[in-house]
Amino acid sequence: DKFTTSLKRIENNVSNKDSLIRIANELYKNSEKYLKDNDRSSAAALIIVGGWTEALFIATNLTKKGKQEIELVERIAEQKYSLNNLLDLLKAYDNETIVKEYSALLLDLKSSFARLQVNENNMDDTYRQLDDICLKISGLRKKIVS
Repeated sequence: DKFTTSLKRIENNVSNKDSLIRIANELYKNSEKYLKDNDRSSAAALIIVGGWTEALFIATNLTKKGKQEIELVERIAEQKYSLNNLLDLLKAYDNETIVKEYSALLLDLKSSFARLQVNENNMDDTYRQLDDICLKISGLRKKIVS
């Protein structure tokens, strides 16, 4: 089956980053097609939310208070644009209870992103603002994995 073939391809290309990215993209496209073909498009949207949440969870946990982390904090702050796209994606499925729940959590997170100002001259203030995002991302992740 496709899954077993993909696993073998991953094992054979574990040291080749480009191949792994290509395989991951193929798996995502196949999964998305399967979900859409089976009238589960909202599940595909929620999977995207889950992946984005996990990536942001990892990034926020990598931050350490210090000037050397400014680039990472800036990349995290830029996620407010991705968050807007996620919210737009979920609007198509807002008649589903689970989608409404995640949309509400993401809207709350959006308000925290709106307050985040990366200030290289006052990183303490920036980190205080980032703490709110870290807590909300952690809570969102906990809800997803539970």
